[in-house]
Amino acid sequence: MDQPTWLAPSQPAPPPPTPIPTGKAGVTPLILGGIATAVAGLFLPWISTVAPFAGRVDIAGLDTADGKLIAVAFVVLGWIARRATKHPTRQLFTTVLVGLIIIGLMVFADYRRVADWMAGVNDGGFARVHVGVGLYLCGGGISAAFSGVVTRLGELRAGHSDQPPGGRHQA
Repeated sequence: MDQPTWLAPSQPAPPPPTPIPTGKAGVTPLILGGIATAVAGLFLPWISTVAPFAGRVDIAGLDTADGKLIAVAFVVLGWIARRATKHPTRQLFTTVLVGLIIIGLMVFADYRRVADWMAGVNDGGFARVHVGVGLYLCGGGISAAFSGVVTRLGELRAGHSDQPPGGRHQA
């Protein structure tokens, strides 16, 4: 007589693991869009100066050494963020979060430098200096990406495991 090819389970099978949502609407576009918005801010004026004989002079983020360094950092961070949204792990999102904090501190330091310089120039009455829209756009983009990464990290830590049962990812 043939033997049965299956045996009745002695206990019910555990439920399948909950998959990690990879393209949740609102989070991935928030992260990548925030980084793209901050990069766009590098091309716009960070400082706008109006002087009587010189007219209006705008200094864009990429016109400064800090802006060029921030642009390179955003390219690297954008690549890591794109990889993190395609293959979500806590390590990749934590890396993006740390990168956003570092770049955010650099942009904030530039804002403080502009604000201090602006206070000195505007008190003299010779020229008027304003913080440009690009600096605000960089800050807004970083804030948007930061909130998206924090939301995604919360989702990953709230019960979603980013590693298979064996422990390590296979490359």
